[in-house]
Formats: sequence, structure tokens, C-alpha cells
Amino acid sequence: MKKILPALILFTLVLSLVLPVVVLAQVSPPTTCKLVQNLTAIDKACTKGASVSIEQLGACCAVNAIYRITDFIFIVLVAIAILFFLLGAYTLITAAGAPENVARGRNYILYAIVGLAFALLARAVPAIAKLLIGA
Repeated sequence: MKKILPALILFTLVLSLVLPVVVLAQVSPPTTCKLVQNLTAIDKACTKGASVSIEQLGACCAVNAIYRITDFIFIVLVAIAILFFLLGAYTLITAAGAPENVARGRNYILYAIVGLAFALLARAVPAIAKLLIGA
């Protein structure tokens, strides 16, 4: 029994590393991307909702991918910050004057503020990427 469990774990690990490669090898790479932002500063054809060719307008697709990633990061960080605000408020309300609970509640709220700052920074990344591309 002691030899079966490590073998099963190793098999699962190898399978989890090999299976995505096999699946991705069967899928052809995309040739177009659908834009979620208006990127006419890069090219006139890069309007919101347009499907553009990656070969011809790769810069638009790259900035579009950055927008999608940063939008996802923004949503996740704001959700986590809201949870930390609520947890901090709950900890402060139920602290009953205990200094360690008050400090912990304040720290939760401080972490939420830092998380919101990073979320706003994530919204600035596409503008920085457009600036670096030269649009």
C-alpha cells in the first residue's frame, strides 16, 4: 500500500502536465481576435467589437489581451477588497475593546485599501502599454 500511493500521485502529476499539451496540440491557433476596446489610436480598423487579423493588426490584439487581463484582475481585486473591508468592519464591531482584535480589524481595512490601490494600478497598465507601443 505504501508504494501504490506515491505511484498514483506521480501518475496524476505526469498526466496533469502532459494532458494540456496534448489537447493544445490538436487546437489550431486563432487567426483573428475580437476587440473589447476602441483602439483607433493604434489603427483606424481597431474599433470596439471588430474582428481583426492577428497577422495584420497584432498590436491591437496584444493591447486587447492586456485590457482583458487587467479587467479580470481589477474585478478580482475589488471583490477581495470588499471582502476584506467587510471582514475588518466585522472584526472591529465584535472586538469588544480587545486591542489585538481592533488592530487586526484595522489591518484588514488597510489591506483592502492597498488592494484597491493595486486594482486601480491594474486599470492603468493598458494605457502604459499603449504608450510603449507608440499609439
